[in-house]
Amino acid sequence: MADNLNPNIFLSYCWANVSIADEIDNDFKRIGIQFKRDVRDLTYRNSIKEFMQQVGKSDFVLMIISDEYLRSENCMYEVMELLNTHEFEKRILPIIIDNATRIFKPINQATYYEYWTDKKKDAEKFNRKHGNEVSIEYFKKCRNIEDNLPKFFQIITDFNASSFKRLKDGNYRDLLNIIGFSEELLLEKTIQIGNIEDAEERELALDVFLKNNPNNKYGLFQKAYLAIPDKHYKKAKKYFEDAIKVDSKFATGYYNLGILLESYFGDYKGAKINYEKAIENDQMFTLAHNNLALNLQEHFSDFEGAKFHFNAAIKIDPSDKNLHYNLANLLTKHFSDFKSAIFHYEEGIKIDPKFAFAHNNLGLLRTNYFSDFDQAKIDYENAIKIDVNFEAAHFNLAKLLTDHLLDFKKAKFHYNEVIRIDPKHPNAYNNLAVLLEKHFLDFEGAKHNYQKALKIDPKNEFANFNLAVLLASRFSDFENAKFHYNEVLKINPNDNQTHIRLAILLGDHFNDFQGAEFHFQESLKIKKLP
Repeated sequence: MADNLNPNIFLSYCWANVSIADEIDNDFKRIGIQFKRDVRDLTYRNSIKEFMQQVGKSDFVLMIISDEYLRSENCMYEVMELLNTHEFEKRILPIIIDNATRIFKPINQATYYEYWTDKKKDAEKFNRKHGNEVSIEYFKKCRNIEDNLPKFFQIITDFNASSFKRLKDGNYRDLLNIIGFSEELLLEKTIQIGNIEDAEERELALDVFLKNNPNNKYGLFQKAYLAIPDKHYKKAKKYFEDAIKVDSKFATGYYNLGILLESYFGDYKGAKINYEKAIENDQMFTLAHNNLALNLQEHFSDFEGAKFHFNAAIKIDPSDKNLHYNLANLLTKHFSDFKSAIFHYEEGIKIDPKFAFAHNNLGLLRTNYFSDFDQAKIDYENAIKIDVNFEAAHFNLAKLLTDHLLDFKKAKFHYNEVIRIDPKHPNAYNNLAVLLEKHFLDFEGAKHNYQKALKIDPKNEFANFNLAVLLASRFSDFENAKFHYNEVLKINPNDNQTHIRLAILLGDHFNDFQGAEFHFQESLKIKKLP
């Protein structure tokens, strides 16, 4: 058996089986083994073929095969492309989901032969009708799947592949044996301990295990990992450090220690060092590149370094939507590279069309830097279709509709949606009040909403100013108008407009000419400021 300390395991599955993929991933993550994940039936995806062409003796593809997988064009086309790839049969690890176990009997394979024959016929008919590049490519894919399906079934059945239940019940023994992990039986035991549901029993079992195997990095890692939900952060730190002492090349150990130091100790320098050590020991560790980039950006103002690591991570895994999103945010905020930012937001949306945050940020970019208001409106609306309770998208859309598209009725609706979602959103109350005052002449409604904003945030400069103007001009409530002007000046003593308005108010309605003179003089001083 190979002594395989740090294999790269590529987890391939279709979206219908994400819960099973999550379960497998979490079972291994608990002991410090990080899978590279790939959803095969997404529109935009990394090429598993390219991955297989680069595999070394430590690399494997764990393939979750289900009825949905076997009927997916993207999944099956990639698999067929792999059949003649370097050491395919030695590197693929199939797991069969219950709804696909029938493929082990040749008579049941006929269902899929018939399915792909029908798909090929439909593709051929479609191609005859349209005869374009897309239709030709679609037909070739379906034909390739149909032609190679018998060979694929032969390979899978020869594997005597495990069902997920059998694999799970056996603590992944078959999988560990094929991969050839060092200390396979001990690793199996740590997985078994991790699956104990009772937390106290699990900890006792892990303590016994570590007493007998004090230098087992997987047991030490699991001890650290399980301490975090209980907020035993010092304990977690110690055990992560112990695991790293056992294996100085334990990339996942460094990565998780980095997260712990950053999130719970505020030790950003320590986190940076550990992310760098993780990358030093696994240059393909996309999560470590991503976290290091965020760390450099947020705590060291090293924007070039952050950009480098985001790009490095995207080069490794261009199908990770969050990498594109994080890079787009960086490019917008710190490089003013708005075109590249749009490209990466759009890449994130290609990967996941339901990526609401990317839709919203695209809308902001198009509003603020390209004046593309119609497309920005579509972006915000897409975000809201995905998540009807997306407060920021409602707010941004309402502001766009007010300031640029002059659709005040819809703007009012969306500000009210923000307030429905977050009744303590002072800026939504303030903006709704401005809208009611200026475009609906609803002065009572405006007054009510300014007051709501100030009840939530008494130091809201804009709500204080707007309410003061409204009270003086529409309600002749000069005393309260004076109060709110003075509140603005407590918040911002250099607000020129407030000094002028307060001076006029004091002179016209309070006969306080000395006070009026003072505020006029303050206004003149502010105008002279550089």
